[in-house]
Parts: sequence; structure tokens; C-alpha cells
Amino acid sequence: MPVAGVGKAPPILDFSAFYNGDAAAKKKLVDDAIMNRNKKFLDLSLEQKMEINKDTSNTWNRGYELLKSQILEEGTLPELKEGFYIGDEIPKTHPYFVNKKLNLGPNMVVSLANDILKVLAQTLELPSSYFDDFTTGAVATMRPLHYPSQPPDSPQKLTRGIGAHTDFGTMTILLQDTVAGLNYRYISNTHWVINQSGEERYLIPVLLSGNPDYVVECLPNCRAEGEEAKYAPITVEQAVLGDYADSYGRAEKIKKDAAAKGGREGGLVALGHVKDKLKKRNIHR
Repeated sequence: MPVAGVGKAPPILDFSAFYNGDAAAKKKLVDDAIMNRNKKFLDLSLEQKMEINKDTSNTWNRGYELLKSQILEEGTLPELKEGFYIGDEIPKTHPYFVNKKLNLGPNMVVSLANDILKVLAQTLELPSSYFDDFTTGAVATMRPLHYPSQPPDSPQKLTRGIGAHTDFGTMTILLQDTVAGLNYRYISNTHWVINQSGEERYLIPVLLSGNPDYVVECLPNCRAEGEEAKYAPITVEQAVLGDYADSYGRAEKIKKDAAAKGGREGGLVALGHVKDKLKKRNIHR
């Protein structure tokens, strides 16, 4: 299926415009064609998008994510969002691919995230280089998303574009359109999407996870001397893959339960069965 931009490097954005006072340059940065490409792809027919479905066309979490594939907030319905996983192209000889590491490899925007982390380290009274080991060989994923508008009378406690959650990785750099929907609580960074605007909502998050083998543990100055850490150490890969398994597993369970009862999901449930069969044959992850 010919898709504009596939096989080519993503456009390079001059982020320096963000730091100067040129309003026209800032608008050009925000209005970049990448959002239009996002809409163009996600507006294709389901049949076309399924040709590059991430669950059936490869084993490394790249490609189209079907509507209602995930439940981040337990107790809600499968989420009203579809998307596309993008990462840096690496050869199958790369150690990340050979060892089936988390999302395989670094992304072009990691350098910006590194600079942000240097600043954050200093706000925590740590050396600016504190996170260098964490970001060396870091994994990042770009994930263009589409939230179709949900009916105004849909139950907000059950129907979400995306359920309440905190992001799996360390940092999210977000490009979004002008359609409202994102809700968040600043202190805990819990956020969710309910799109009752009557318009389609598009956005492109870049999710920085970090080096898959890096052991995440409580910062040295975030607990009193002699006090035990609240959370046990865990690698980046263990933490992120655990969240993936939980959120996608919830959606799959609901689809299977619906199918067992005669199902109200129609073609979507049938498609879920096809995905399961193909997974067993093709996916080694």
C-alpha cells in the first residue's frame, strides 16, 4: 500500500524557532506538514491501514494500532483511539533487535529530551549529567494518534478516548491540534482523553522510555538518610513492557469475553480472532 512518507526520513524541524521572538517562525514550526500526514494516513480505510497492522505485519511494535486495542484505565471500555507506532529504522543485526529489546532503538528526537532532562536534573539539585547513563542508547517511540469524536451523551465513566493513566516512560513531548480533549492533574501527571467536541482529534506524542537495561530507582535526595525507598529498583524494559501487557491485555480480554457471549462487537471481534491466530504464528515477542 503506497503511503506518503513511508521509507523516507521524517521532516527535520528547526526547534530553535521556539526560543526566539519571531511569531511567524513559531507558527511555521507548529503548522508543520507532519500533522497533515498524520491525518492523511489515519483517514484511510480500515482495510488499507490493516495492511501494516503492528500486531500482524511485524514483530517489533511498528505500524498501525487498531481502534479499541487498549484499556489504560481499569473498569472502562476499550479506548476510542487509533494510532501508528514509529521509531528509528535499525537493521535486524542491531543488538536491540537481536535481543528483542523494548521498541528496538533510539529515535531522532532523543537529543531534545536529553537537554530537557539535564535541566530537570538541576531542578532536583543533581548534576546536569545525572541522567546521561539513562539516556545513552535510549529508546523513544513516536505515535501519531486519532481520537474520533464520541457522542455527547456517552457515559464518561466508561467511554474514553484514552483512560486515566500516567505515561509508561520518562518524558512525553506532545504535538497536538486545536481540538480539546486532554485532561490532566498536574501534581500526579495523571491524564486522560474524552473527546466530545464533535470534531476529530489528532496528536503526535513522542515517548521517551530510556535505555532498556537502565535500572530505575529512587533518587538519592528524595528520601531521608536511612529511609527505605518506596519502590524497588526495576529496569526500564521491565517497567514499560509490564504496562503494555496490562493495558493491551485488558482490551483483548473484553473482546474475547464479548465473542464468547455471542458478541456485540461484530466485525471487530472477528478481526480480533484473526489477530490472535496470526500472533501465534508470526510474533516471537
